[in-house]
Amino acid sequence: MTKIVKSFALFIIIPSALLASNSIVEYVKTAQKRLSLEDQIQMINKEKNLRISAKKLQSFANFSADIQYTQTKDQLLPNHFHTIDYSLSDNIDIFNKNSLIIEKLYLESEKSKYLIWQRKEQLFLSLVNMIATYHRIHKLLTLHQQFYNEQKKILTKLTEAYKAGAIPKIESERFANALTLFHGRIVQEEELVKNLSQRLNLYVPDQPIPNFEAASIHTDISNFIKQNPLLRYKNIESNIANKEAEFIKKSWLPDAVIGAAYQQNSDPTANGNNYSFFTGIHINFDSGLKKEAEAAKVQALRVKSEEISLKIKEQERYLDYLGKIQAAERKEKILKPALHRALLTMQRVKTAYLKHYIDFNSYLQTLQSLLSIQEEEIDALITKQKNIVILNTLSTGKIYE
Repeated sequence: MTKIVKSFALFIIIPSALLASNSIVEYVKTAQKRLSLEDQIQMINKEKNLRISAKKLQSFANFSADIQYTQTKDQLLPNHFHTIDYSLSDNIDIFNKNSLIIEKLYLESEKSKYLIWQRKEQLFLSLVNMIATYHRIHKLLTLHQQFYNEQKKILTKLTEAYKAGAIPKIESERFANALTLFHGRIVQEEELVKNLSQRLNLYVPDQPIPNFEAASIHTDISNFIKQNPLLRYKNIESNIANKEAEFIKKSWLPDAVIGAAYQQNSDPTANGNNYSFFTGIHINFDSGLKKEAEAAKVQALRVKSEEISLKIKEQERYLDYLGKIQAAERKEKILKPALHRALLTMQRVKTAYLKHYIDFNSYLQTLQSLLSIQEEEIDALITKQKNIVILNTLSTGKIYE
């Protein structure tokens, strides 16, 4: 029965005016805006600028305040006496070590941005796949609706022939049953189109679903790989690890320390309170610094090695998209003459069937052949258009901007 249902169809070229045209990239960018992806990048940049400003200030204004209370018992004095020390000091980064931290902050910001870019790419692919499915089912639905209307006319002629005694009643009933089942398929396709339209409306409300415009491939594998956000992310991650290693190596370099101190002294043998200014250097000795630097270098090398694997995967992905496009184009070339022959055959078989020269099964067999060609042609067209859009768009980087 499924074979019979699938066989009912006639070829139709769907006018492009049926669907409102809109740029796929613009459509995706509207969805990105709705999901606040660009706002997240702006917040990343704002956070980066604030952190960098803080580090620049800390290079010259890294103040610390200390208060110390001391109580002393001198054997020559009848009572305890105390001292209170107040000090304010500033560590100055004389070797500009903070510049490495600032560079690292820039890189961390870029790394976070590329994670958002990856989300933009995932959103783009998800929407393009939904749009492609929508158009494929929409084309099939339009094809099947016109077919249904034309076959109803044939059913009317069969009913008249049955009443006139030209054919048995079972011929008319078999045709009517098959047509009823086919109508169920149309209802199912209508629901699918409605569901996809509603889902796309969640991302881009109140805008027409864009068409796939006729286009050719205008990129190569190097551009495709260059734009990949995950590869950029890994490259930044490797640079961050190198900066970390460089910073660790320089962390032993001293900072200049300047400050002022005030002491309240209740020792009766002393000369009262004291004021002082001091300067010096602060050196950080850490026996684990060398190992930490080596670990950061190893991390950088590990991330670099991951880039090779990612590049190969990206090359595979490019070839996969390209292969689907080329296969669809070859299929279209094969289907074009086959469709022409099938349409001519269908015309002759339809005439013969209405004149009762052939039976219902022969008519169905011819319809099945025509339907398969028509559906394959729609599938080849949508597959080609979808993968061209994906390949071109990902290679230009427009969805990341």
